Amino acid sequence: MKFLIPLLAVIGLISCSFVPKESDYDTNNLKKVQKCELKHQVNDSEKAIWWAWKIPAKPARCYLACVMSAFKWIDKKGNPKLDAIKKSYKAVGHEDSAPNQQFIKKNCGRKLPKNPCDKAILLYACFLVRSENLQHFKDAFDGKPNTI
Repeated sequence: MKFLIPLLAVIGLISCSFVPKESDYDTNNLKKVQKCELKHQVNDSEKAIWWAWKIPAKPARCYLACVMSAFKWIDKKGNPKLDAIKKSYKAVGHEDSAPNQQFIKKNCGRKLPKNPCDKAILLYACFLVRSENLQHFKDAFDGKPNTI
């Protein structure tokens, strides 16, 4: 948890201007994102932060766990399901850069938070900040093949 707070402070953003339109939810993954936004009542200003690949200072509780569960990237306890993550990376042409267990331990901390919602935010932040190829993470997350 000590790792989570400073990490959120470093990558948090006060304001963003882009708010997604209906047409922006153009992949199966982004349709899942939209369902979780509705379920967790994510407001437009928070959506703008998420869609700018940042983490809000006070994110909607369990929103990201909802998204990562919908992607099958985490189990009910919030633990990463590396085979599913690798499958998402493979689907967009980036299988070789999918995070593995060694990446998680080295970059995300050896001891993840117990709460699945906190764990999901930490994993997302870790992937966002520590991925060797950020665009590959973004492609896998959005479900948009090989954008670079």
